[in-house]
Amino acid sequence: MKMNQHEPASPENGLDFPAYITDPDDARRLAEHLAKTALMVGLDTETTGLDPHADKLRLVQLATANQAWAVDLWRAPVDALKPVLEGGKS
Repeated sequence: MKMNQHEPASPENGLDFPAYITDPDDARRLAEHLAKTALMVGLDTETTGLDPHADKLRLVQLATANQAWAVDLWRAPVDALKPVLEGGKS
């Protein structure tokens, strides 16, 4: 589904996801939706520390021009975000 860049999240436009995602299925559905519809997606990460060899990803934040989501990686695996992390729409 194409969405207007300034359209707010709602069940009608397929963006009815919680802002803080803990469910793996919600994370996967969000990633698939963003991969298909978003021209650009912002990405930010939080980790348990600064050592890339010892510390782990804790949280991934994804954002479009008008909506943002935080995915709790201790509850939803990072693999659920694969569709959007691998590129999606081009």
